[in-house]
Amino acid sequence: MCYNFTMKNTKKNRSLKTTTSRPTAKDQPAPVKRPRGRPPKIKTDTPAPPPPVDNLKILEALLLRLVSPLKSLPVQTNEAVVYIRPEDIAFVTTSPPPKRGVIIVTVDGREWRRFDSIKDIKDSLAADPRFFLAHKSYLVNVFAIRGLRRDPENKRQEVTFGDQVKPAAAVSSGNLKALRDLIEL
Repeated sequence: MCYNFTMKNTKKNRSLKTTTSRPTAKDQPAPVKRPRGRPPKIKTDTPAPPPPVDNLKILEALLLRLVSPLKSLPVQTNEAVVYIRPEDIAFVTTSPPPKRGVIIVTVDGREWRRFDSIKDIKDSLAADPRFFLAHKSYLVNVFAIRGLRRDPENKRQEVTFGDQVKPAAAVSSGNLKALRDLIEL
């Protein structure tokens, strides 16, 4: 038995050939265009995490410099004139009786003498809300306060300013409530 497998060239066979051929450009979908630049930010409902503590201290110092209308206080020493920024002041007090002037104590524990009265310093720092006259001879920086305590020796209220500032500033009984409200105790 012998089989002959020849195919005749008919129109049907040709149409089959064209459909099995490679697709043309007209048959393919148009390519998707990608946007240029960065992708859009996705908005989330969760707030951003707070910055690290070191950055908070730097941010606070920068904001205080921007907001504060005050300039640095010049202090004359034997060698030069030193400028103390208001945010670096822990408190200002009067000098002991034999000497005249005020002593400016900074947050790092250094003491600077200036030949002014406490009233003059208070007037020059009055534009800044962080300074409060806690006693007739103590002008304190509210942001530098670390604690409020009663002195066991003389039974008066004092504010402390951390480990680096050894002296404490006295608070009069009339100003105690206003100071507590100010520092939110």
